[in-house]
Amino acid sequence: MNKKLLNHCLTIAQSKNNAENHSEYGQGFVHFSFIIQNNKILSMGKNKRATPLLCYPKHANIHAENDAFFKAQGIIDYNKKWECVNIRLNRQGIMRGSAPCQYCNLWLTKLGVSGFYYTTDNGFVKTVK
Repeated sequence: MNKKLLNHCLTIAQSKNNAENHSEYGQGFVHFSFIIQNNKILSMGKNKRATPLLCYPKHANIHAENDAFFKAQGIIDYNKKWECVNIRLNRQGIMRGSAPCQYCNLWLTKLGVSGFYYTTDNGFVKTVK
């Protein structure tokens, strides 16, 4: 994946990073995930509450990776390489660590993700699966 596409994902996430997203959780961070294939964004998801509780009772119950992946259904070609980009922003729009949790990592790896790009306090990191 090229740096221009990563920066485009970051620009989109920053444009969606508003007070409404943060107040939903009562915390200072929002996660955005993008499913990428053939250098194109197929879908974008964000962490959010769900009923019934699916993952963690004190945090977002649908992780951004889950939301993005389900939105990519019918679009993604499983015979080709695809990747996931995770971006975590604080209220000021500053990047923070957004490595996928162990469950999302395992789940998406089993579904065939070829790599994750995620934000840290210092930029993007790539993990290869």
